[in-house]
Amino acid sequence: MIRCLFYSEFDNVVGPKIKYQVPPGYVSTTLFEKISDYIITKPDVCGKVISLIITESICSSWNESKEHVQSKNSSTVPVIVGCPVYIRSSRYHRNALLFNIAMVFVGSLEKRCIFTKALKKLAFLLTDFEISSKFLTSPEKQHRIPEILNQILHDLNNNYQCCISIDEQNTIYIKLVPEFSEPEDVLDHQVPVPLVQLNHLIISSEWDLSLQQVIPWIDGTNYVKKISQLSEVNIIYTKRALRHLLYYKFIK
Repeated sequence: MIRCLFYSEFDNVVGPKIKYQVPPGYVSTTLFEKISDYIITKPDVCGKVISLIITESICSSWNESKEHVQSKNSSTVPVIVGCPVYIRSSRYHRNALLFNIAMVFVGSLEKRCIFTKALKKLAFLLTDFEISSKFLTSPEKQHRIPEILNQILHDLNNNYQCCISIDEQNTIYIKLVPEFSEPEDVLDHQVPVPLVQLNHLIISSEWDLSLQQVIPWIDGTNYVKKISQLSEVNIIYTKRALRHLLYYKFIK
């Protein structure tokens, strides 16, 4: 789930700073100073999603418990995910506005991917609002940002969607992809059965190498350990690939 949403920008006097966050003070000033280079970035990185895993080395600056940061379970380790934005225009000092809308997320990788897509959409929407109506920089409008962040945080965590009217022309509408239940652990003796034409999935370059190697050996008769041996993929990575396919209901 999302633990915190924050809006940061480059201030011409103090540099990168968090301007608004909900809940207030969740990300400390000390922590932000350590990660600010990855939040307010160079223009060539803007528009891309950046994920920062909170490690023990910066745990002292973090409001999460040290137990979570030290956990070997990746689903309990806090991750900061942001989408830096660069708007070039003569209306701004130094002819540019650099900002980021970021979240602190705790949960599985699969769930984080779903929320990350929503975060990227939010960044693009805020960019459009700023270009069309100066929503982020106008004193008459920017005071609504904390209220909007708070509603997004609540609605996405509880309803998996949000709809917020900004003005007569603009609305924030975000709906998360329907959430699948977490698959159970994959055991060595189990036999995965395809529910779709898996070979068609290999065509996509978005699948990682382990998946591409494992998929050809999933035929409804090979058991997990044998698939690992035939594909020459370590059993740990084979099981991870199969859990990924289980999550999206491509196998059972």
